[in-house]
Amino acid sequence: MKDCKFTVTVDGKKVVYDYNGFRYFLMQKGNLAKVAPEFAGASPLPKSKRQPPAAMAEPTPGIDELDLYKKPEGLVEDPSKTPPPKPSKYKTGPEARAGLLEMDKQLEQEGLRLHRALIAARTPLTTVSRKRTQAEQDQLEEDFRQAQRAFYSLAMDRRLALIDAIAPGGMADITWNVLFLQDKKVVTGFYESVVPIESELTDPAANVAIQRGVDFFRRIVGDHPDLKGATVTVRYHPQSNERSHFRLGRTSHAQPGGGVKHVTAGNVLLAGADIHSWVIVHEFGHWLEDVSDAIHGRVIEFLKRRAGNELLRPLKTIDPSRAFDDLEFGVKDDFIDPYVGKYYGPNRRSFAGGKQGVANWDTVYASEVISKGVEYLYGDPVKFAKDDPDYFDFMFDILRMGR
Repeated sequence: MKDCKFTVTVDGKKVVYDYNGFRYFLMQKGNLAKVAPEFAGASPLPKSKRQPPAAMAEPTPGIDELDLYKKPEGLVEDPSKTPPPKPSKYKTGPEARAGLLEMDKQLEQEGLRLHRALIAARTPLTTVSRKRTQAEQDQLEEDFRQAQRAFYSLAMDRRLALIDAIAPGGMADITWNVLFLQDKKVVTGFYESVVPIESELTDPAANVAIQRGVDFFRRIVGDHPDLKGATVTVRYHPQSNERSHFRLGRTSHAQPGGGVKHVTAGNVLLAGADIHSWVIVHEFGHWLEDVSDAIHGRVIEFLKRRAGNELLRPLKTIDPSRAFDDLEFGVKDDFIDPYVGKYYGPNRRSFAGGKQGVANWDTVYASEVISKGVEYLYGDPVKFAKDDPDYFDFMFDILRMGR
């Protein structure tokens, strides 16, 4: 039967369907009554007493066949709509890892249950019943929509649930502003050049996307007292061919009563269409390391412990699948991604031309450790905990420094 072809006339034109196509054709409003009125819900009548096909009524499916198999409209992952996370009940990285694994198992079981409910609610809508009333059809569709929304909501809420389980608590009290950069041709005498002109960002979609990424970062970091009142500038340059990056602004000022206050004027540059949440979380991770001397010092200790005396190599030889440039060097270690071991030392140009050498980690001015760490916590903290427990524990402790 499923190998058969079905030819029907639609608006005066012949259309050939396969089995599934013909089945869904029959489900559309009025088609069953036109093609086979005796199956439209009433017992066959003598030809002399039959109503015209248009007068026959059968349940009208209100859900398109494609909507049966895709995420419903209107579901948006918005961390600002969820209450700030409470302080995590876990005190150490190993405790957090064990708790995450157990929580993930529970979420997986709940996901399987909701998926079975979704399949059960979808199945009647893929079949035609001549005994089904319109009221019954409407109820089946409503049951399906509820099951569909419950399943996809769980899949979407999983990220927030896992982040909140291990987050330090609260939301980082930082403000941010966006400068929109647009290329403009400038002519000076015989010369012309293209320079980015700064203006206010008026694109609502871009503003919402950037805000979402910032809010995820604020949840992951929590309400750390040292970040209270900090401001971050985001420069959005959609015409740029550069990779998104963070521009350092590390400065320190002596205080009248003694000691040093760390101040940063660094800013995030979002290039091209890189306004994805994970990109923004990553770049704000660079800002977090730049704004804190204490965190930067811990990063240096981490790299010295993990990298040891491993020789620096061009990143493009460690991972040829990536578009690294000639001056990007690092160590592979056992990092999930060798990019974590990227070297930001002042003498990195001395390794150009394929030369190798041991990194002087005490002289690095930045790293990818915090930026990739918060990116992993955003992307999938359970996978992070499994793939590199030591790195996960380091990030768990870093986010609780000074509390």
